[in-house]
Amino acid sequence: MNNWQSESISNLKGLREPQVYPNAFNANLFCEEDVKKILQNLQTISFEDIEIRVYIDGGDNINYGMKVYDNPPFSYESIEEWSYRLFGDNKFGITIRYIQIVDDDLLTRFVNNLKPIIDDLGIPDNGIANMLFIGNYTFTPFGIHKDHGLDYVYHFHLGEAEKDILIWNDDTFLDIQYKEKQQMNFEYDKMKAVTDSVSTLKKNSIFFLPTNNFHIGENKGLSMAIT
Repeated sequence: MNNWQSESISNLKGLREPQVYPNAFNANLFCEEDVKKILQNLQTISFEDIEIRVYIDGGDNINYGMKVYDNPPFSYESIEEWSYRLFGDNKFGITIRYIQIVDDDLLTRFVNNLKPIIDDLGIPDNGIANMLFIGNYTFTPFGIHKDHGLDYVYHFHLGEAEKDILIWNDDTFLDIQYKEKQQMNFEYDKMKAVTDSVSTLKKNSIFFLPTNNFHIGENKGLSMAIT
């Protein structure tokens, strides 16, 4: 068991506070080639069996999900080159659920990495789910949210760009929601001024997020991650 795993077990048994573990993994666990492999393997299953969502300039664009499915990266392309071929200069965000269907080797690596935590605390009641994030968007396209249906989240941030996770507790968020009389559509600069905490994720950081917190990510450039 390494330091981040033992610290995370203590956190899970205690207050369950948001926590960043810097330099907590390397390319043996997760790297850009794994992201390319996932994208290249999507066509091994039907489009209906995997959930691909693509956001262009902040809006959910259903047509681009099929574009991602039909146009995997070439072997010689980086993710940055591939994304520019598909999206040009547009700001974009991609989420792909159930990635274990197309890369069970990667799932095995992640389960082994989390094994000390699973051995100590057991498998979460809601099981283990995986999602791939790719994007150069500024703020998470689907807005401020909670991760419903999960016991807790580990965010493996591959980078390259840094990402800030802005977090609000219920009292702060609901107070702002009441004052602004809006449901989730806030001016993010205004919201940033009243966060309860901000966590900065650098390349190869792992971020622990309790699911009872409202939060949003703010990218500083192109980044990739698995939760």
